[in-house]
Amino acid sequence: MPIDIRLTAIPAPAGGPLAAHLAAVTGGADDGEDIAVAVQGAEAAGLDPYLGGPVADVLAACGATGKAGDVTPVAMRAGDKPRRLLLLGLGDQSAADMRRAGAALGRRAEPERGMLAAAALGQPAESVRAFAEGLLVGSYRFSLASAGPREARPSKVRILVSAGD
Repeated sequence: MPIDIRLTAIPAPAGGPLAAHLAAVTGGADDGEDIAVAVQGAEAAGLDPYLGGPVADVLAACGATGKAGDVTPVAMRAGDKPRRLLLLGLGDQSAADMRRAGAALGRRAEPERGMLAAAALGQPAESVRAFAEGLLVGSYRFSLASAGPREARPSKVRILVSAGD
């Protein structure tokens, strides 16, 4: 099967900074997974302690634009292990831009490495759906051997969403 990704929605209670939600869902068997956070709202997410300085300084130093589908990787520490934080641009947060952002993450999904996508947290259900569709489409890989035996496990992407959705 050319689309080889497993999506799981994780409901998060409303309110509180993103960092509190990340602390609750990271660790254990998922150590080392990438964490994707939207550039829009990153400064209010409470990520400064994880990055070793103000988020605004990290965004400026890395050149994160916030343009839909723009992915800027940076290193962070969550728990006792370093992780890759993917600063994801959502553009104007329209359905088309959310789909474009999801597709960018889908292209980065790796079979042996998990991903926690917190970029859709707080978005309306239609935007979360567009984001998930983009993840699936972006994960498509053409292979002449796609009908043969699978060599790797599917990519695992967990999407942090508002509890009501």
